[in-house]
Amino acid sequence: MSKISIIIFALTAIHVRSDAPAPAPAPAPAPTTPAPAPPGPAPPPCTGPPAPPAPPSQDKPSIKLDNFDVFKDCDELCDELKPKWCKIKDPKVITKILCHRNWDQRKQIQETFPSKCDNRVLAEKIGKITFMLSDCTKLMIMLLTAPIEIKKQAIDEEKCKNNDDDVITQLICSSTNKEKTELNDNYPNLKQTLEEYGSKGGDGFKNVLTGACLKQRAETPDPKVTPQEIETVANDLIAKNGPIEFTAKLKEVIDKYSDPDLQTIFLKYHELKKDGTIADKIATTFQGKEMEAYLVLVRNIENKYAFWARALNHCIKGGEINSNLQCVNRIVVLRCEIDLGNIAESYNSIFNKKFADDLKWSFKIDGEYLESIHKLLGDFE
Repeated sequence: MSKISIIIFALTAIHVRSDAPAPAPAPAPAPTTPAPAPPGPAPPPCTGPPAPPAPPSQDKPSIKLDNFDVFKDCDELCDELKPKWCKIKDPKVITKILCHRNWDQRKQIQETFPSKCDNRVLAEKIGKITFMLSDCTKLMIMLLTAPIEIKKQAIDEEKCKNNDDDVITQLICSSTNKEKTELNDNYPNLKQTLEEYGSKGGDGFKNVLTGACLKQRAETPDPKVTPQEIETVANDLIAKNGPIEFTAKLKEVIDKYSDPDLQTIFLKYHELKKDGTIADKIATTFQGKEMEAYLVLVRNIENKYAFWARALNHCIKGGEINSNLQCVNRIVVLRCEIDLGNIAESYNSIFNKKFADDLKWSFKIDGEYLESIHKLLGDFE
């Protein structure tokens, strides 16, 4: 995706829809009901208040887990895959099993499958099937990939590209402490990789990516932080008009306070400023990838559900369908066991449409891939 599209995504995160009623349409002859038109391009940058905070305790996983029997699952999968080993009778059998299992269960299935099915490797076998549409096949393969490996693959794929994709920024600057620790433990020389990647966007971007984004921050409110201190910090950020002064203050604040306290500070900033948000200030102070990194960091702190809803919307609003579906798959698979339910609700609230419907009409897709997305969305489809 182009640098312009990334900046549009980052700034679009500032948008919150208005509740004012739309003007009445001009009278027109009643036509026959056409098929819904695909949505247009992503909305232009606009300003507005940040989304209200959403406590982590309200996380809603979307995946619906059926009764799990690893041997029964392997028998059913083998029965579908084994005939001639080139096509399957009913892809719904495969998608129903894999879309209703969490990662630990899918891992058990993969480990048990060879002993139940002629020493075949499940992921390799599904990857060779021609009967299933390739989009659905790619989603199934991702479901059979460990979450940490999905992230590592994304970093490896993007770090050598000479484009302005924001996948690495998105993954690193939105990670929890647990996720950062897992990446550090499983990705050799992570900081060095990020430094090399970050240097392509300038020293400012590199410092944010390997500093504020990679740093462990407290994830519970500090009881010593008073409302008066919150207001003082917000006023200090408002008062720093020069780029150098604002940059120094923003870094100081992010380094010092917990995520919940930062959330409160950013909301207080908007309350006091009235005509702008902290994201607006970031967008006019920084440029390029440094701006993108700060926006990802701040918007994820403000409301992670709204952040990921907008990220999904950005995935499906332009560009090549294959790369954008890969973007959709990565977010859906990584979040379905965490908070995809909240993200789907937020998507509906922000964009006035359901995510799956928007995906369908944006890419004009249907069939087993879309049904699999519905299954992963569970009750939040």
